[in-house]
Amino acid sequence: MTTAPDDLADISPEDIEAALEKRTLLESWSKLLDSIDEVRTQHLGPQEASRILKNWPPLKTQELDKYLTKYYDYMTAMREILRIEIEGDPSALENISDDAVDNKGHYLNLLLQWQLQLDRWGEEWLCTAKDAHISLAALAETQNFFFGSTGILQHLDSIQFEFTEEDQNMLADILIESKEA
Repeated sequence: MTTAPDDLADISPEDIEAALEKRTLLESWSKLLDSIDEVRTQHLGPQEASRILKNWPPLKTQELDKYLTKYYDYMTAMREILRIEIEGDPSALENISDDAVDNKGHYLNLLLQWQLQLDRWGEEWLCTAKDAHISLAALAETQNFFFGSTGILQHLDSIQFEFTEEDQNMLADILIESKEA
């Protein structure tokens, strides 16, 4: 098969699908979160700074460096949770054909561990701290990155992940127990 512009119409959906690199959602998330270290070193431009300041009016321009440090620290810790999950079962990355079913336990555990981590940070947060507004903004943005309406957990829909009522109840019970402990 050639890929000259005139021949593009001859490419079948099967050819396209075969050319696409297949991977589990676990691996996709890992690759995404592995970019944190690089992104962390990039210059913050005026557009992104304006977006952050618009979303978090108490933040001052001069505080953006502290905000970004806190945000990337949170994101790095969340990435570590994913790394630990994958290191516990590296073969999970090979479960491509039925990712949602074969890796369901991993996805449920990540939902739980990420939520537990966010809850711990929430419990540590003090509204009276000097930089409380900075920590709050970073924590909320981290939570939104994972659990928001456009967060990465929404990717579970793309693999037809079934989050049953039983799953919800199990996770809710564990979260309640952790708060009581």
